[in-house]
Amino acid sequence: QALGQPQKKVFWSIVFGLSTLLLSAFGMNPGIIIVVMLYAILFLVGTFFIKVVKSKAVAKKDFVQTVLLFIFIFISFNLFWLVPEFLSVLNKGYSLNVLSQDNRGWLDFVSTNTSLFNVLRLQGEWMWYVTHRGIAYLPYAEIFKNNLFFIVLGFLGFFSALVAIFKSKNHWVVFFTPVLIIGLLACMGSKPPFGYLYLFLAEKTKLLSLLRAPWYKFGMFICLSYAVLTAFFIDLFKGKKQIVIGF
Repeated sequence: QALGQPQKKVFWSIVFGLSTLLLSAFGMNPGIIIVVMLYAILFLVGTFFIKVVKSKAVAKKDFVQTVLLFIFIFISFNLFWLVPEFLSVLNKGYSLNVLSQDNRGWLDFVSTNTSLFNVLRLQGEWMWYVTHRGIAYLPYAEIFKNNLFFIVLGFLGFFSALVAIFKSKNHWVVFFTPVLIIGLLACMGSKPPFGYLYLFLAEKTKLLSLLRAPWYKFGMFICLSYAVLTAFFIDLFKGKKQIVIGF
């Protein structure tokens, strides 16, 4: 909105600042902050490519000014919890330079059932597969694992997204496709066949202690991508006769 309405740039930046207060619930888990920042960076890169490079709808100068304004507003509105959160991370002494046995053990545990098959259908939550004294943590999860109808239904988001990727002409497909791929690979954690890649990046970037539960952190990448790409999929049927889609 701010890029399309330069005269209301300040207004939209304030709306953005207020929305971050509500969505962040006045504070976030450090790992979530990292993932949200990663998504924001990817979004800015994608927006720059689509709005500035490809369509030339926005000048580079206006884009940079708008981004800097939004960053300033975000920091100003959230400084009261960003500073304590940052100091807390430092004081807790996270072992960012050590691949500790505890962190690796927890990562392997939460990645036990994050196979590509489960992640594609948004069922990588470890509690779906755990029992205590013979009682399932989440009894309702059994139907999604054993009922053929619900198994197929679980792939609906992926299939819709896949069709949109290859058929939709919307320029935002080039952004949400790599975001989806990143989300799928990251959510698998240490699970083969791509687990070695997550472990390699975790060791090299020294962030394993903050991102040792990848499903909880990167699941938003998949959900956001599925939501938008499914909308593009539905849009493919717009204007075609004898097709009615209701919500």
